[in-house]
Formats: sequence, structure tokens, C-alpha cells
Amino acid sequence: MNVPIFKRDLVYTLFKGVDQNLDYYRSGNLSELLSKPEFKTQVVASKKATYEPTNLLSLKADLKTGKDVENAIIVHRELHRLTPALAADDRIWTALCHQDEVVKFIWDRWVKRKRKRSDQVDQVRKHFFCSHHGYRGITRYNALGSLWWMSYVAAKNLGDMPADEAIKTFVEMSDLRSNLLDRSLSRVPNVFAAIISCYQRKLADDPETNFFKGRTGAPYREWLSQINSVGGLLYFAVMEKEELEERFWNLLTSVEQR
Repeated sequence: MNVPIFKRDLVYTLFKGVDQNLDYYRSGNLSELLSKPEFKTQVVASKKATYEPTNLLSLKADLKTGKDVENAIIVHRELHRLTPALAADDRIWTALCHQDEVVKFIWDRWVKRKRKRSDQVDQVRKHFFCSHHGYRGITRYNALGSLWWMSYVAAKNLGDMPADEAIKTFVEMSDLRSNLLDRSLSRVPNVFAAIISCYQRKLADDPETNFFKGRTGAPYREWLSQINSVGGLLYFAVMEKEELEERFWNLLTSVEQR
């Protein structure tokens, strides 16, 4: 079927009405809510992308066994017809997250463990919609949008790897992954691939390293800032991956020594 798109008024109405409609989200059945007469005309279909909704039923909320890798691969396979332009449209991700095939996954993954109703409302708004923190609302917080962008960036920029392997490598990078998605560095394949190579090289040398862990003040954040300030995208874009890797590795070593 065609990928659904919510009209802007519907996105706004649903976002504002999460508290009063919370039981629909909890039940895992939003089709009843969306079938209301005032909503029916607010859902349209994309003419550029199709998918099979039932294939998303295999998404798993249990992260104890590293399911986010599997989830990203599932989303990549099923929604590969989306272009980056379509995938930057919050109305598409909001519509997809309101399809019954994924509602239980999203609820169990992010909302179920919250005890206070206000916290549950906040989590629904954060992960069923894309309204938190601008562009990050799609790439980091929306339940399906975040999985799509992780898998897209990995498969596009690590072309020398099979797509599933590239996705696995990138998704498992945790904090570094999120930081890369927020930076324009991830948009240049050679730069991205060189950073990943340094990451793998460091782990091979020191499997217990803490260089890539943490958020505020973590060494890898200074390393990425150094990469950005030393070259810039216009300069790095014309360099080969191997040369970039050596430059980035030297910067990594310098940051670590300090």
C-alpha cells in the first residue's frame, strides 16, 4: 500500500489531544480513533512510496538482546522506497507511527514503563510525533524515523559493506552514532567512512576503551569537533578515505593523549 501522510491539521490535533486519547495508544488500536468523521479526510497517500504494513509487525521492543539493530534493518528493508526528501517530512513519520501494526511496538518500547500519566503523554508526543528538538525530532526521537535515518546513513555511506552489516556497525555505536547524525559530517561518504574506520580501529586496539562513551565532555565529541575545525566539508570532500582515516586517527590519538 502507499505510505500514508497526515495533513498538518491532523498532526496538530492529535498532538494536542494525546492526553484525552491516551487509552487509544495504550490499547494499540488507533484505527478507531482515526476513523472518526473529522479525521477521515485528513489522511492522504503518498504517490511516490509504497510499503507492506504487516512486515513491520516483526519490530521488537525488547532491547536486552540488541533488537535496535534488527529493528533498523527491518525498517530499512520495508521503507527503502522513501527518499531523503520524503523522510524529512514529519507528517509521514507521524502517520506511519499511528498505523496499528507499529503502535504496540512504540508503546512497549518507550511509553509502557512510565508510571505517571503525564510522563506517558510526553513519551507519546516524543516518539509517535516529531515535534521535539526540530530536526532531531525525526532523526533521533520519532520511533520509526530514527531507525530509518540510522539505516539510511549507514547503508549510503558505507557502500563497501553489505547494507545489513553497515547498519549493524552504525547502530551499535550508540552515543557516537547520535552525535554523527546531528552533524553535517555524516553527509559526505568518505568522511563518514573514515570516521567509522577509526572507530573500528580503536576498538580493535583497545576493546575496553571509553573513548566513544558518554555525552557531555566525552573524548569523541572533542575529536569530532577537531575533525570539523581542521578541514571542513569542502576540503575533506575531495580527499580519499584512506588519507582521511590517517588524519582522523592522528587527531584521535592527540585528543586521547590530552
